[in-house]
Amino acid sequence: MGAKDNRMNTTTEALDNILHIKFNSWIDRFIDHINKERVVEEDWLRQRFNLGTINFGISNATQPLIALATFLVAVKWVGHDVTLGKGVAGL
Repeated sequence: MGAKDNRMNTTTEALDNILHIKFNSWIDRFIDHINKERVVEEDWLRQRFNLGTINFGISNATQPLIALATFLVAVKWVGHDVTLGKGVAGL
């Protein structure tokens, strides 16, 4: 959020001083400064999105893998018989 605050402060400063900026022809300088702040904010947003995607993938892939591992252990190593009745009861 710090990146967004920096960009918003720069944008607010430009809007507050628009008459001075236009009078002194500083428009390009302020636009470049705002765009630099926007790039920083986009990088933070991209990192946040990527971490959220990884977290979502891991949390949704873990449960089926644990269920499969539990089933394989119960059938292969412990030696439980899996019948149709036990399978339906497990659901």
